[in-house]
Amino acid sequence: MIKTAYTELNKTKFITLLFIMSCVTVVIASLFLDKSKLVYFVPPVILIILIIYLRKTKSKISPFFVFGMSLIFITDILIFQDFEKHFVWIASFTALNLLSFTYVLKKYLIKSVLKSIVSIPVLIAALLVVYVSYAVINLLSSSIPSEMISYTIIAFVSLGVFSGILALIYINDRYVNGVILLASGVFNIFQMALSPINEFFYYNRTFTVLIVICHILWVYLFMKFIVEAQVYNIKRAL
Repeated sequence: MIKTAYTELNKTKFITLLFIMSCVTVVIASLFLDKSKLVYFVPPVILIILIIYLRKTKSKISPFFVFGMSLIFITDILIFQDFEKHFVWIASFTALNLLSFTYVLKKYLIKSVLKSIVSIPVLIAALLVVYVSYAVINLLSSSIPSEMISYTIIAFVSLGVFSGILALIYINDRYVNGVILLASGVFNIFQMALSPINEFFYYNRTFTVLIVICHILWVYLFMKFIVEAQVYNIKRAL
């Protein structure tokens, strides 16, 4: 029993160390290597986050979370291979990922006070997402083909739905790590808004570094909330 627990602890430490080292490697690679080379660095980090989730949840695994993570993994590969060529698939997979993660959040929303939907903070968050979406789409309208605009709108509508549910959960303040969920949402909005600008309108290596960092942070923090929020509810119920 003790030996098994010790082995599990070592495995956990190893995976955590591997994740940290992978993140550092990704940042360094994004600073000095060509963007196309990041296909060898970013997807493995997403895979490690998924492994961390699977190890921590075990029998309580959400198939929608795993599905969403798989979409992120595939999307990252497409992004760094050729963003413009695969844009339709990237936008489609991003929308599906956000809707999958929204479904994962559904059980946390059921326990929330739904009247919060009319609260000022939620309205402000909704207006922020709408404004960011409009600004990005308007900026890109003259830079990308018209058929791509529709997929961009679909992706940002999905972002709005995801962010709205996320805001409701945070405002209701029922989870000890709610601020982690909020941070995840902020990082996600930032990287989604900046990515198409960086690819179609104005490419900058600094933007690439920021996008990669925010991308990893939003996925990791979302996973962290999903894994730890249930523990808080059990303690609270007692």
